[in-house]
Amino acid sequence: MGLVEGDHKRIVLPLDMVWARFGEDKALPLPNVIATTADVKVTEFILTPKVGYRLLDQEKIKIDALTGFRYWHLG
Repeated sequence: MGLVEGDHKRIVLPLDMVWARFGEDKALPLPNVIATTADVKVTEFILTPKVGYRLLDQEKIKIDALTGFRYWHLG
């Protein structure tokens, strides 16, 4: 996981990224089920680049208007 944000005056450019890999090689034995083992591997990648404008820039509060898109891959 990571978040990087660049800015120039009132223009903001945040970039959010998530990468995760999960796996398991065991299964619970259930009655009337032939398979008693499993081997599962899942990889997830999420990338969310945005661009925005800082509407309010005070010492204790900042408000940004953002737009962007999200790329999501589950394999």
